[in-house]
Amino acid sequence: MNQKSKFILCSAITIVSMTLVISFATKGNLANDLVKYRTDLILFIIYLVIGPLLTKKVLSTKLKLDGISIAFSYLYFYSAFCVFSDGYIAGWSHSSDEVLEKLFRGGLISILLIVTIYVPLVALAVSTIHNIIIKTVRDWRYG
Repeated sequence: MNQKSKFILCSAITIVSMTLVISFATKGNLANDLVKYRTDLILFIIYLVIGPLLTKKVLSTKLKLDGISIAFSYLYFYSAFCVFSDGYIAGWSHSSDEVLEKLFRGGLISILLIVTIYVPLVALAVSTIHNIIIKTVRDWRYG
């Protein structure tokens, strides 16, 4: 398997992981939200573009468990969860079609969720597992 194939596979793993995190945040209503709210679609596309950039950063490090890569992955998955969970936490209404309002609510939710400790720990676990899988694929020797 050549480097380009490994990068494509690792990017796909990142994008699928991000989609699962967002689906969990939206309680399974991701497709409905993407169709109904234009802002969700725009931010989902932005996260799709950032995914391969994150993958490139993770692949560029040499250590199996690099703190910087895990921190970037953590911010990626935790921010995706917080931005897309508006409207699903504490019965709040879904944010309107304003990108800044959605980002503001995502920031507020991220601050509120830190005290619960469960969501940050799950995001840390997802980012650590993500890094291990990506680096395992990178070091994978075929044949």
